[in-house]
Amino acid sequence: MLGHLGPPQGRGSSRQSRASSCPRKPRSTTRSSCHAHVRRVLGPQTASEDPDPHPGAPKSPPPRPPNASVVPLPLLAEAFTLAARRGGGSPPPLPSPLLTFVTAVTLVTVTAAACPAVCRCAGGRVYCNDRGLTAVPEGLPAGATTLFLQNNRIGDAGIPARLGHLSALKVLYLYANALEQLPAYLPPALRELHLQENNVRGLCRRALARAPLLERLHLDDNSVSAAGIEEDAFAENRRLRLLFLSRNHLSSVPPGLPPALEELRLDDNRIHTIPLRAFEGLPALRRLVLDGNLLANQRMADDTFSRLVNLSELSLGRNALAAPPANLPRARLRRLSLAANAISHVPAGALARMRSLERLDLSDNNLTTLPRGLFDDLGSLSHLGLRNNPWFCGCNLAWLRDWLRRRAPRGLEVKGLLCQAPARLRGLAVGDLRGEMDASPPGASLRLSWLRPGGGAVTETLVRGERGEYVVTALQPRAAYRVCLSALDPPGVASPPLCAQARAGGEIAPVSPGPPPPRDAPPALPPAAAAGGAAAAAAGVVLGLRLPSVQAPPPAPPPRETRVAERPPRRQAAHSRLTPPL
Repeated sequence: MLGHLGPPQGRGSSRQSRASSCPRKPRSTTRSSCHAHVRRVLGPQTASEDPDPHPGAPKSPPPRPPNASVVPLPLLAEAFTLAARRGGGSPPPLPSPLLTFVTAVTLVTVTAAACPAVCRCAGGRVYCNDRGLTAVPEGLPAGATTLFLQNNRIGDAGIPARLGHLSALKVLYLYANALEQLPAYLPPALRELHLQENNVRGLCRRALARAPLLERLHLDDNSVSAAGIEEDAFAENRRLRLLFLSRNHLSSVPPGLPPALEELRLDDNRIHTIPLRAFEGLPALRRLVLDGNLLANQRMADDTFSRLVNLSELSLGRNALAAPPANLPRARLRRLSLAANAISHVPAGALARMRSLERLDLSDNNLTTLPRGLFDDLGSLSHLGLRNNPWFCGCNLAWLRDWLRRRAPRGLEVKGLLCQAPARLRGLAVGDLRGEMDASPPGASLRLSWLRPGGGAVTETLVRGERGEYVVTALQPRAAYRVCLSALDPPGVASPPLCAQARAGGEIAPVSPGPPPPRDAPPALPPAAAAGGAAAAAAGVVLGLRLPSVQAPPPAPPPRETRVAERPPRRQAAHSRLTPPL
């Protein structure tokens, strides 16, 4: 076994000590050769650490200095014993520098002997990764603090009980293996556990309870399902601060999340419903990522996020939202992503009092306009993403142009606010327009909804102002329907929407201003709306409409459809028509 020795020190005192131990014997050639042999053994040798074969893993301590010496410990002992025998008497006492050296070599020898032959050990870290192992190797040093076992073929049967005896182990890397469940024998002092890219299917309390000090749990890219998570799985992990469950098979938010949780990633799952108290009892949560799920407005409680008072980042991209969720946290929210949804309208007060918001992303939606004053409270805004929306640059967006010029925060970066209609302004940035937006566009977008009173669901869609009429199909023959028509964010004071009673195949009832269909009725998405990609989430979210007059056509043979038009009606049988706002 090799040990490390620095440059020879105290040669004079060493000689004097040896001479005094043998005062009656003259110095002989044999003894001098013995000393010469020891000096040769202690001569300077160069040793360097093997290059790290795993550059992705944390680096081992730096190599020893070039002036370090290497001495075989058995040879050193033999040299001193030989010198004592030839000089007569017991072996001479070791000088203090050599005694310290021998002690250090002994400790190094014991530690080195505890490292498995297939691994590499350095400074409390044990590197057993990328070895093709099917089980945790034997002989792991008891003082190991970090164990690298990633990129092997270790299965559930390859996790031995002795792993739980590593009382000093704090970080365990087991990602990219063949595990199907949490390791049953986790070390008690474990703080960080990496299990990404396995096939873990569930989380049980018994396994997690063996690591009560756990702070970070990485379970990305596994097969964890909602049914596989025990309700009290995290009951013993009161210190858990980070939980990553991205790219699994979850259909709902895991229950019983620990109160110390600060970051929760649930992106790219199959979550379609968030119940009323899913995030209750998480006062420390600061980052919540729910991108790439199946979330829709009607499947989330109104106060889903309102209890997260310390939330600073909320990401809801790539879902099926038709509007921003209600009652978003406002006090400390700094980043909000609603990109790649089906958002077609934003309520006027959706972003009120979000004075700490720095980044807002509304890209890749179905927005044609925004309500006046939407950004008035966003004094800290630095990035605004509005790409890939069908913006209609008329008087409805003139306020946004003026806000960008005069009232927007200094240094605000706006991306993607380009006109898509009318054709003469297509491709132009809204902030660069002057008087081109002052005229109201003919035929602004309209919101159309219909409901069969006493049964059925509210159906709602957007209709472009350029369309002459809209055919409503798949209606129940001879059934009565309540049809409402409203304009999107018209200038001026909001008025009640236009609503009328119509019967499939019958006459249209007199028009009466009133509220649209009730909000509590669950919406259904018609094929026409789905094809156009512009369906709203809930009926009754309107901003105003000026009432026109409606003419009722004479009776006609009952058809199987009701046709709604945005132009003044012509006298024609077989369907009903509504006139648009002026």
